[in-house]
Amino acid sequence: MEREHKSQRDTLLIVDDMEINRIILRGMFEDEYNIMEAENGERALLLLQHYHTQIAAMLLDLVMPIKDGYQVMEEMGCADLFSQVPVIVITSEDSAESEVRSFDLGASDIIMKPFEPHVVKRRVRNVVELYRHKLHLEELVQEQSQSLRESNPIMIDALSAVIEYRSLESGQHI
Repeated sequence: MEREHKSQRDTLLIVDDMEINRIILRGMFEDEYNIMEAENGERALLLLQHYHTQIAAMLLDLVMPIKDGYQVMEEMGCADLFSQVPVIVITSEDSAESEVRSFDLGASDIIMKPFEPHVVKRRVRNVVELYRHKLHLEELVQEQSQSLRESNPIMIDALSAVIEYRSLESGQHI
């Protein structure tokens, strides 16, 4: 993804209590994105509250101190932040229960550790692109709805004028 094609959402939030994992992920993405890091879920939620309009995606570990990844996703759901920031879980929790719980809480994707850098980059890019398309479509729908709301009174006035012109008697009734 080239820098000039990016919208204002040009930041990845990397949330992991292990510094080495944050360093590896930062190295993979720092050429494409601005990087924010959090070492626990509580810090991640603070960053989300302040910078959610700039964050393209959050890479979230599940097992962390203070607040774990599940708690972060629960609070994001309560605050309706999933509609603004997609979450990609990156974890060593390799169980069907953790996958189901992550997806049920709102995760867009899950990547298991240890990870293949090329796969992580591609999956993150896919989630970010899909999310950007979704936001763009929502903006188009909003614009069309607004346009229709603005044109309805004009159309009603025009139809009324036509009816009144064609028949004074029916025009009075209408």
